[in-house]
Amino acid sequence: MIEKAPKSRSKTEQRVKGHFSGHETFPLRQLWLTKAFRYAAEHNFDSGCFALESAIADLGVGKNMVSSMRHWALATDVLTEDSNGLRPGRIGELVIGTKDSPGTDPWFESNGSVWLIHWLLSGRGRRSTTWRWLFSRVNDASLEREKLVAQLGQWCEDQGMTASANTLRRDLEACLRCYLPRASAVSGEEAAEPLLSELSLLSTNGTQTGVRFNKGPKQSLDDGVFYFAVMDFWDLKHVGQPSTPATIPLMNLALDFYSPGRVFKLSEEELETRLLSAEVKTGGGLVYDEGLKSLSINHSRLTPQGAQTDREANKHELLKLVYSTHGLAA
Repeated sequence: MIEKAPKSRSKTEQRVKGHFSGHETFPLRQLWLTKAFRYAAEHNFDSGCFALESAIADLGVGKNMVSSMRHWALATDVLTEDSNGLRPGRIGELVIGTKDSPGTDPWFESNGSVWLIHWLLSGRGRRSTTWRWLFSRVNDASLEREKLVAQLGQWCEDQGMTASANTLRRDLEACLRCYLPRASAVSGEEAAEPLLSELSLLSTNGTQTGVRFNKGPKQSLDDGVFYFAVMDFWDLKHVGQPSTPATIPLMNLALDFYSPGRVFKLSEEELETRLLSAEVKTGGGLVYDEGLKSLSINHSRLTPQGAQTDREANKHELLKLVYSTHGLAA
């Protein structure tokens, strides 16, 4: 079952343009984000570096895979791009880092880093509309590919987005392959496991065309990533509004489209369990009121003393909980 979009779209959805290509049908593979970031850094983040003929040999993949690596780096905030060219993204700087400033987890060894990438693709979804749609709008436990293509097409029409059925079919297949273990009879770069498959969010349902969501406790989901997603979701929900409320009702976190509850496939009980420990783990930056069933955000407690409040910086500061917990560089 897909939840039909209301006739009047939210302000957030009106601002989001559909993005259904760029990956060249290749799922995001292990090591690709690090390779893409370091390759761009070696070329001083020149906007044309991925188009160089030498990129194929330097990155050790085919031409289409080079384009795919660039796409995934941009989709996950490892790299950003503006009129001046490529730049390091916040996630690229924090997790991968540079020679002068080492990252917290450059080879994505921590499950937390992988969950973070899942959130960026399926919670933010700036270049991954299908990912965002699938994890928030589709509720069936068992999913058939062609039925999903039709549902995605209808949702796009409701949202005023234009894409052909073939484009959506290729995008959906790339999305599913990001989360499913690779086929056994492959070699070369194709033999690398998709980065997100270790999260076990999707699996096959015993048929050639079907998959299913794996629901239940997400023990490998780090609290730092969860808290980052909570704040990111709330900020995204209020983009363009005069202010962002400092209190988040539990029901919003559990049931809203693009909420952590939907994107991480968490039950309300698991959400609340995580929120109850937030005050201690964030030093009072996030405080959950069990009676009111709401979470308060105290940016003054998340902001370093003497510094001006920076909501983005505060969110990324919470990610450091992931790496301090696992003994990785912070």
